[in-house]
Amino acid sequence: MKSLLLPILLCCSVFAHTQIYFESVTAPHDSPNISAIDEAYSGYQCAGSSIAIFSKYLLEDDWMKLDSSVNAALQIQYSPNGNLYIKRDTNILYSTNNGKNFTIIPLPPNSWTSLGFILNVLDDGILFLSTRIIGSGYYTLNNGQDWISTGLHFLTDFPLVKLVGDDIMIGDIDYRYTFHRIDLPTKEITSVELEGVQESWVRSATVLDDGTFFFKLDHIYGPVYLKYRFGEMLDYLGPFPELINYELLSSGNNLFAFGNSDYYVFSGETFIRHILQLDPFGSKEFIVSTNEHLYAVVDGHKIYRSTTPLSFLTRTQNTNPLLDLTLFPNPATDYISLNFSDNISWVVDAYEIVDQAGRIVFQEEYSLVEKIQVAYLASGIYNLLLKDKGQIVGIHSFVKH
Repeated sequence: MKSLLLPILLCCSVFAHTQIYFESVTAPHDSPNISAIDEAYSGYQCAGSSIAIFSKYLLEDDWMKLDSSVNAALQIQYSPNGNLYIKRDTNILYSTNNGKNFTIIPLPPNSWTSLGFILNVLDDGILFLSTRIIGSGYYTLNNGQDWISTGLHFLTDFPLVKLVGDDIMIGDIDYRYTFHRIDLPTKEITSVELEGVQESWVRSATVLDDGTFFFKLDHIYGPVYLKYRFGEMLDYLGPFPELINYELLSSGNNLFAFGNSDYYVFSGETFIRHILQLDPFGSKEFIVSTNEHLYAVVDGHKIYRSTTPLSFLTRTQNTNPLLDLTLFPNPATDYISLNFSDNISWVVDAYEIVDQAGRIVFQEEYSLVEKIQVAYLASGIYNLLLKDKGQIVGIHSFVKH
């Protein structure tokens, strides 16, 4: 991976004033149109184009070509434990070793999947499948060994689906506004259709980890933004005309709106604008990966990745710019060392090592002259947090081999 540090500042009343860095990712050779990409907590990466599927490990430059029969309906998703799912027109490919070997997950019998379907990987072995045109829904709790029909029929081709505790939450919000909750232990389904909302096309929508749905719809007076959580009242957020052509994306419980040259962070009441430090003239597709890193695919063949998960950065409580530092060796085996720039404004007095799930695996007082031992860590990706009097003043990702 070739580093290209591109700072982006997240700054609003409820989020951290935190610098996000992007780095360039070498694109697969002879693959000019990347249509899907994802990254697992383990550091596995998989990308798909109009001609092939590719996979690699995070810090490797070279992609391994997995398949040559990909089509435009491709989806790539990792489960939390790093298993890979690739949805194609006629089947679901499943791999436990990042595509070195695949098995085929059978589709629900007597379903309308031949007309097209959408796959949601909700958890390890928990999948949700919705067919297009006919709009039926199915889910499995054992990786496709048994499919359970929901009996629901969706108006939209792309219902929003999220696993929240023991419930599957579904938003069927294209031209009508119907929400469903499936209680997995009992298989009971509760549905709510919102009333008093003008029927209209939904232009962009997303769902947070807590099951809160955000969506933008075309209103007679222009686009409006709404929020809904099952069992609560519909919340009208406002028109926000400046976001007319922006895409809503979420990471954890944080809401973003991305455009071609800038982006907005939702503060709970309004959207705060920031400049996006990428080529403003390139056509961009933004993707939040399974481990909540932000990917930007520019013009179909240039790939950029945030070095820190979005939800991790937005929950830090720093109010100052971060230290300019480099970390080496990376990947590391026994230890890591830090090289600071000359303009250090704070004394680093402590550090934490945090895994990709946000768990603190080690914390200790820090001296600028010492090496940080990492031999005890399991292989994986970690974030090093440097602190001064309890505030985070530096963040850097590293890989432990």
